[in-house]
Parts: sequence; C-alpha cells; structure tokens
Amino acid sequence: MIAKEMIAEKVFAEGVAKDIRNFLPAKYENAEFQVMQMNKNNGVQMVGVQVRLQEEKCVPSCLCRTVLQ
Repeated sequence: MIAKEMIAEKVFAEGVAKDIRNFLPAKYENAEFQVMQMNKNNGVQMVGVQVRLQEEKCVPSCLCRTVLQ
C-alpha cells in the first residue's frame, strides 16, 4: 500500500475511534478506543480500531480498510 492510502486509512480510523462511542450501547461508555497499525500473517499492514473494556481480557480490533474502500 502506498503511503498516501495508509495515511487516509489512519485518518479514517482516528475519526472512527473518536466518534464510534456515540453509536454503541451504554456498555461501551467508558471503553478505550485506540488506533493501531497491525501486521497481518501475510505481511500486509492494516490499520484498525481496538475497543478495550476494563472488565474484558480480549480486545477486538475492527479493521478499517474494507469499510473505507
């Protein structure tokens, strides 16, 4: 992926991390949303948003590439 596309993906993910709280159930009111760049098993770098709840041990990541395209 060229740098311009990666920057656009990161900007999109930052907007999602900032605004997604308004669209989720009350359970996520105090969740931490963090933009992460991940290296997948096939060597592809992807940007996503991690949703961390204090009481949970697993942290889901929502990858933004498919939504952005």
